[in-house]
Amino acid sequence: MTDNRASQGVSRRSVLILSGIRSTPEKVIALLGALVGLFGLFIRIWSLGRHAINADQAVVGLMAHQILHGHFSAFYWGQNYGGGEPYAVALVFAIFGQSTFSLGMTPVLLDLVAAILVWRIGRRLFDNRIGLEAALLFWIFPEVYIWQSTIEYGFRWFVLDLGLGATLLALRYLNGETRHAPVEIFGVGLLLGAGWWGSPEIMYFVLPIAIGFCFRVFRQHFRVSLSHLALVVAGALLGASAWLEFNIGHHFLSLHSGVQPDPGILHHLQVFVAHTLPMLIGLQLRVSGNWLFGSAIGPLVNVIAIGAGVVVLAQLVRRREAIGLVIFCVTGPIVFGLSPFTWYWADGRYAVFLAPAVALMVVVSIRELLAVEPIARVVGKWSDLVRPVVAIALGLSLTLTAASQLTPYHPNGVSETGGATWTSWTADPSAGLSVIAHTLAGAGVRDLYAGYWVAYPLMFASKGAIVASDISYVRNPGFLATIEADHSAAWLFLDPSKYRYGVALTGVSLMDPSCAALSDRCLLPSRFIEYLSRNHIAYRSDYITPFIAIIPARPVSPVAISTAFHLRAAYVVPRSP
Repeated sequence: MTDNRASQGVSRRSVLILSGIRSTPEKVIALLGALVGLFGLFIRIWSLGRHAINADQAVVGLMAHQILHGHFSAFYWGQNYGGGEPYAVALVFAIFGQSTFSLGMTPVLLDLVAAILVWRIGRRLFDNRIGLEAALLFWIFPEVYIWQSTIEYGFRWFVLDLGLGATLLALRYLNGETRHAPVEIFGVGLLLGAGWWGSPEIMYFVLPIAIGFCFRVFRQHFRVSLSHLALVVAGALLGASAWLEFNIGHHFLSLHSGVQPDPGILHHLQVFVAHTLPMLIGLQLRVSGNWLFGSAIGPLVNVIAIGAGVVVLAQLVRRREAIGLVIFCVTGPIVFGLSPFTWYWADGRYAVFLAPAVALMVVVSIRELLAVEPIARVVGKWSDLVRPVVAIALGLSLTLTAASQLTPYHPNGVSETGGATWTSWTADPSAGLSVIAHTLAGAGVRDLYAGYWVAYPLMFASKGAIVASDISYVRNPGFLATIEADHSAAWLFLDPSKYRYGVALTGVSLMDPSCAALSDRCLLPSRFIEYLSRNHIAYRSDYITPFIAIIPARPVSPVAISTAFHLRAAYVVPRSP
């Protein structure tokens, strides 16, 4: 009896030990996932404290402010595309209040949604573990998109979420889950239509989804009813209703993009191969384009990585596994080449839509590597644990190496000025602008002309107390009209003796009126004072470091100034439904 009880006790302990061993990978993966999630959130919040918002970001914040006060716009001010995301910013403002922090947190939250969708898509294409590992990798890699996810430019993270959501619903529908098929197919159209309102870059998802449907219908005899086709069209029309409402009354202006430098597809593909793809796989630095491991080793590692990706794609095709991922990887560069908006590569903004596919490809490539016979014998039953550890370690090491080589950060490429580094942080890096806005308001200045890169951040920082606008590059003519109606409007210039401090404060080097893009078109304070003297206009000057506010005794027309100094006007009319 005693021996039997003892043997039973030993058996129970053995079962518990064995079950603990079997559960170890799950526990490690869960712990790893929690740490990676916290690190990704931490580094993004840290990024928010390293750079002041620029004018393009401030415009989104001003749009959200206007939305909360009942003034709606179809698109990003001054453009015929770029809608939707300011409404997400307005929602965040409504919950957390208007601040530079809540403005920057909006793309962070949208990126988190994207990571969750990557997990669900990976689960559909492969299995739950690969989906989770790809989502975690996407959350911390590459560095360029960690940085981009803290910058609110008005529409790309919104479009990314819509495209991923439509992809997930399309996969569910094509897998034959007919119970909710009408809802899913309507949702595909709705999300893609809303994505078209956001940006034509939704084509990164439209094209592979369309090819996937055609492949299933014509090669695998998948049946799509006419009612379902009607639902997807209805969803697309509803999602794109804001885009349609504006364009029907404006001769479809959104279909006519502005003049772009080097619009040819061959040039775009060259940019993709030379810069965009290396940045996507974490081997090239943003802005400079320098190789992570030097000009000798970096290109070699890049070629090896691309070659490995091609081999893995061929394996997936051979096994007929995750064909949707294969289609996306093939069509992505094609869309990049055809898009007229992909001339600028330095910050990776135009390729963010490809990052989820890269994360999935990295994880699947590691899976294939661990399945090679010699490695498989060594790894054995621990492959499910080794794969996420290798993927996260690889992504994290590349991200941290890139971050270390990008310091110190110099605003707007101005190398002689100090700036934030990855080791510096402040709760509000735009606090200096808030102080200047408060000082201006205290001096009785409510309306002012200022450079593009200064005007909108100041206006956002003042939360409506100040109305500011450039005289040549105008996002919202309504603001300019308000300033022109104020007979005591001020003109804001950078104090030339405070140049370095001004650049460090604002993050830009072009701060005077009319010089949004080129320094030779700036209206300098000395030239403005000379104009006032020549026209017998008295004025007073208030020094608000690093700026000079010049307030003429009588109104000075921006048109007269532009004519006198041959400044090229670039008035931009905001489009609204």
